[in-house]
Amino acid sequence: MLKKLVLPLLFAITFAACSRDETPTENVEVTTRENVVTVTTITLEHQIFTPKITVVGSIQASEEVILSAELVAPVKEIYIREGQQILRGDLLLTLDSEKLQLRLTRAQQALEQNQSRLQESADNLTRRRELAEQKTLSEEILDAARHEWQRAKASVMETQAAMKLAQRDLTDSRILSPVNGVIDRLQVEAGETVQEGQELMLIQATDQLEVKTYISERDIHNIQEGNKATIIVANWPDKKITATVLTVGIAGDVRTGNFPVTLLINPSDDQLRPGMTATITITGDVQQSALLVPESALVDFQRQRVVFVLKNQKAVLRYPQLQVGLGDRVKVLAGLNIGDQIIVSSNQPLRDGISISMQ
Repeated sequence: MLKKLVLPLLFAITFAACSRDETPTENVEVTTRENVVTVTTITLEHQIFTPKITVVGSIQASEEVILSAELVAPVKEIYIREGQQILRGDLLLTLDSEKLQLRLTRAQQALEQNQSRLQESADNLTRRRELAEQKTLSEEILDAARHEWQRAKASVMETQAAMKLAQRDLTDSRILSPVNGVIDRLQVEAGETVQEGQELMLIQATDQLEVKTYISERDIHNIQEGNKATIIVANWPDKKITATVLTVGIAGDVRTGNFPVTLLINPSDDQLRPGMTATITITGDVQQSALLVPESALVDFQRQRVVFVLKNQKAVLRYPQLQVGLGDRVKVLAGLNIGDQIIVSSNQPLRDGISISMQ
């Protein structure tokens, strides 16, 4: 409850009436009521408080995808540009596939021939086994037929692998997007011959977006993983996007002392793009039975933050231990008690021990 109090400053003025020969004849003390100081107090009591911290951060992709060439070939055509939004499965670029197609055709032909030889050797082996069972064929001839069948079988397996490799190379000549995202960097040009393993482009995946920000030392103790937050971007000031604190850095930046915090946007919004600036409001854990005073009650005194308490109609100076970082309020850790009347405002400076009377 707010209480209005006044602080009268009494000034005694003594006038000495003197005769013409300057000899004092009478002393009169006159008291006037001037310079009334108006103050406001609150009663210190336990409160339930949920801190909210507002900071600015940037939207980033939670995943960066680097696409690299899987074979040596010239770049035939590029279908995208930097900054373009893409969807999973979109065709991004193609490599020259003429030689790859020829290699696949030869592999298919070789496979057909080897499969034919395998069938012949299998039929030959069957006939010779029958003759061997009738004791009309030597074991040496049967072993030779068996070895011929094994070689034919190995040739089929080898050409099958070659054909699969040729098919894969042909497939790899068409570069498709593995994610929804934005083309961050394109690193090749049409007509350029790329080498195996060479980077083609960098994609910022937008299937899942994060927000990176920094929290000051005074606020970081109110933030932990799992806290909820709302995000607003400049383009849509009336649209509130939900997020969750994903990680809280354990070490502050050596230059600023601020701590890195990452939030996960859930779910990701198609209108959001990496690089956008966002205003983030993080809701901290509910604090039960907190003793809170407004920052307006704090007074700078000899390089310390102090408060004045109304006690026995006097302003009493106190040096409380405080925890900042709760918006426009501070938490009392020690030095003040429940029921204390805290002076939160005054139209003139206060001093310790000054008398206060009710108006």
